[in-house]
Amino acid sequence: IKPGDKLPSENQLVAQYGISRPVIRHALGELVNEGWIYQEQGKGTFCLGRQSEKSNKTRNIAVIIQSITEYICPKMVRGIQDVAHLRGYGVILCHSDSNFSKEALHLRNHIKNQTDGLIVDVVLDITPYPNLKYFQEIKNRGIPFVMMYKYIEAPDYDYVKLDDEGGLYKATKYLIDLGHKRIAYIGVIRGRLANERWKGYKKALEENGIKYDKDLVKLEDQNLVDSSEREEWYSKIINEFQSMGKTRPTGITFYTDSRAIIFLKKAKEKGLKIPDDFSIVGFDDYEASKDLDPPLTTIVNPSYKIGKKAAEILIDKIEGKETKTQKVTFPAYLVKRGSCKRIVNCSG
Repeated sequence: IKPGDKLPSENQLVAQYGISRPVIRHALGELVNEGWIYQEQGKGTFCLGRQSEKSNKTRNIAVIIQSITEYICPKMVRGIQDVAHLRGYGVILCHSDSNFSKEALHLRNHIKNQTDGLIVDVVLDITPYPNLKYFQEIKNRGIPFVMMYKYIEAPDYDYVKLDDEGGLYKATKYLIDLGHKRIAYIGVIRGRLANERWKGYKKALEENGIKYDKDLVKLEDQNLVDSSEREEWYSKIINEFQSMGKTRPTGITFYTDSRAIIFLKKAKEKGLKIPDDFSIVGFDDYEASKDLDPPLTTIVNPSYKIGKKAAEILIDKIEGKETKTQKVTFPAYLVKRGSCKRIVNCSG
């Protein structure tokens, strides 16, 4: 069996050798762990031929991500790990805590230790990027890397991302279809992802004949990290919306579920009801969002698929199966729950 060849199926091996299926699976598992073979779900098992020993490969990939336990990161990591395990690779996890200096440290360590490849969810997708020189050095050394979710735009940089503009467009359009005409957006100030989501909100309004009103757009400073300060900011926003009287928003779209959750909490503290006083739509579909009162309507982020695809691209690059630059965008879709209501004879 030559490198790249497909191995017989488990049923064929059982029939050929007269050995039970559990024994066959155990043997294949050992061969994966030793780097002789890799498995692709739905495709089969393939021979690697211990190419890693001939080329001094480590059979390890590094992943630099915002957090290992929070946000959408765990699902992306699980997608990466599932692919890496099937292909016979270990995963070294590093978290940047959304800090450029920590990310730079991990990138320098990667250059020094030279794992086989790297997957990165960058701290903030801005231009110029503070750590760009490290990515350029990694590129110059011929080490494959793939950016995931947030990325730096460059002709020869691989990335896997979400259709952020399309996601916020769908969130806003859903509220419009429910009869809402005064729709607010609560987002953040900086970054490509932030700009794309704002563009989706604005596009939905304009395409449906609703005038864009800058007073309904509230952008949170990313430096506002203290929980009490953030809650105070959201409390202030609710007061501003309430003070608008008949011109206040009846529907609100959010940059993330976490921001929608804070808004929901502060609204309840003020005696307001969701969706009676405000219909709200989040973004990312956090695990906790479906258990809120009411459950949060939100845009689903296929984070597991994003991580899985990033790992597939990276390992194909490492093994020389893919040489072209890969730029992949996953669609976002809406899940309807109880945080929105239809507006009848809405004016304004």
